[in-house]
Amino acid sequence: MRSINFAFFGTSHIATMVLDELEKVGLLPALVVTLPPKKQGAAQLQMGDAEDLLALAVDERQLIFNKVIDTCPYIVSQAIACGADEKTIEDIYQITRLIFGRRAVPIPKSEVNPPSETETEKAPESDPAPKVRRSASHASFDNRNQHFIKLVSLLEHIPSYNSNEAHLSV
Repeated sequence: MRSINFAFFGTSHIATMVLDELEKVGLLPALVVTLPPKKQGAAQLQMGDAEDLLALAVDERQLIFNKVIDTCPYIVSQAIACGADEKTIEDIYQITRLIFGRRAVPIPKSEVNPPSETETEKAPESDPAPKVRRSASHASFDNRNQHFIKLVSLLEHIPSYNSNEAHLSV
């Protein structure tokens, strides 16, 4: 099995938890990027202000993950260019859809908004109950991270996948 070369971006208090989990499964980044220490002074947040710290961490994580999401179309193109088989390409498309939070087959607009209570009251008894749609986005950071790890693992098993671009290599 080839080693995975990847960079890790995160805040120090979140990064330690994630890096510990990555180490447990034998994945260590080649590079760790985090923010420099904040300057001391009046502008520094008080440690007791947990909501502000959490908001900053979530915002930072979103900005970093947007860069990961932006690479997905390039990864798909690179896999196609290297001659990966159709099943592998379909698997890559499926994983990238999960990362983006999109369904393979979009819900028809007529089914997006469920009928209102007054519409269901007017419906005859013989009509079946309206179909309840469940979210399929898997858009939490944890889910997206897991899907990205699956994508990297899948790319590792494509012998001809060898990108010249550092941010697309595995």
